[in-house]
Amino acid sequence: MSTSSKFDHAVVIGASIAGLLAAGAASKSFEKVTVLERDTLEDKAEPRKGVPQGAQIHALLPAGLKRMQAVLPGLREDLLAEGGAPFDEAASVVALTGAGWRLRVPGQEWVATRRPLLELVIRRRVQALPNVEIVHASVAGLEVTEDRSKVTGVTLRDGSSLDADLVINATGRRTKAPDWLAAHGVEAPAESFVNAYTGYATQFVRLPDDALKHGVIGLGALPWPGEHRGIALFPADNGTHALTAVGMMRDYPPRDREGVIEFLSESTTPLSAEIARKAEPVSDVNTYHIDGSLLRRWNLVPNMPDRFLAVGDSAASMNPIYGQGMSLSAAAAVLVMEHLAAADDLDGVARAIQNDLAPILDGAFGLAGSTDACFEGAEWSDDFTPMSEQDAARGLAMEVLSTQRPDVSSTVNDALYDLRPEDLETEEFIALCDKWIAEGNEIPPVDREHYPTSVTPLDGTA
Repeated sequence: MSTSSKFDHAVVIGASIAGLLAAGAASKSFEKVTVLERDTLEDKAEPRKGVPQGAQIHALLPAGLKRMQAVLPGLREDLLAEGGAPFDEAASVVALTGAGWRLRVPGQEWVATRRPLLELVIRRRVQALPNVEIVHASVAGLEVTEDRSKVTGVTLRDGSSLDADLVINATGRRTKAPDWLAAHGVEAPAESFVNAYTGYATQFVRLPDDALKHGVIGLGALPWPGEHRGIALFPADNGTHALTAVGMMRDYPPRDREGVIEFLSESTTPLSAEIARKAEPVSDVNTYHIDGSLLRRWNLVPNMPDRFLAVGDSAASMNPIYGQGMSLSAAAAVLVMEHLAAADDLDGVARAIQNDLAPILDGAFGLAGSTDACFEGAEWSDDFTPMSEQDAARGLAMEVLSTQRPDVSSTVNDALYDLRPEDLETEEFIALCDKWIAEGNEIPPVDREHYPTSVTPLDGTA
């Protein structure tokens, strides 16, 4: 072991974005990091078999980019060099809810990118690290100490094994990790879920100049209770946009372009179909269905062996409509980096990381789950509590106020995009919503065809 590395060998299972970021984080404290990936990885920005949602719309939240930059400095510049585009989402992507159009306000920088391009750029950064190796291999199980108190490595499908001082699992929503641990008598993590039966149909397109006006570059008019069809039109890299039709409660969009346009003609705004008709396709239509948001409570497994950590979708897989997944993976990577930097030995570190990650995942799951549970017919696990009538009323007040007050619109944006749901639970913010309710206010008439034409300064002046 070199004098600059405190620990010997870490194994990361899965070269997903979550796995790659975890590897980058671990590389700062380990002599060697081995990433095991069963897919054959090519140096091109294309969807791969192990990421079935790779051809769908993805949004890298500002919180995610900041945390990725902390782990892999220079990543933003790499994305821009590959055609990623910086933009102000709060100012230039218009958002329609059942309460109306949220005010456009100055906000944070985003970088537009397709998921395969982001993964490629991250992978190149990680591959350039001298102590990280990505190996084509498939994991069949875990190795543990005789008393089952500690994970000591992995078993590969070819029968060989690989010793490790820390094993990080990033094998996605359908991970086999619970089975691997069950083989050693470890209880499976409890699972919480909320399912609003969401489906997507995404096509990457180029937009003519007249598709959007007044400095607007994207449109979010997602479904809401009573309106099961919506659209997410978001800038991607190299001058393209992701045009995604979204359907809730099994009202899934079709697989062909004309069918998607027809689907959007009955969505939350007539603008959806108008824009889709004008768009020039640069890809096929790709569909994807997800069985809701899923949270595995790894931190609560009573007999969990040490030196094992679950990150990414293997820990929490959210409805992608809310754009949280990649940013949650980045949050986990920062925790890995910080805990390892502070540790003198590895005993208890994995547990500490999993414990600190839990409230971050809980907050994101609560946000996504509470929204999805509002749809009639949605299903959820017994341990999930939907929004109360009071919370639902406050949520409505928040949405209406965000169409009227720039400070509220900005607070809502920052809470969602910096993964800080607690910002919507302050005494001041709750009092503001309660005042709106007490005054007997109602949703004003909504013009679904005309979005805000200008950005409102945060001081509220014109």
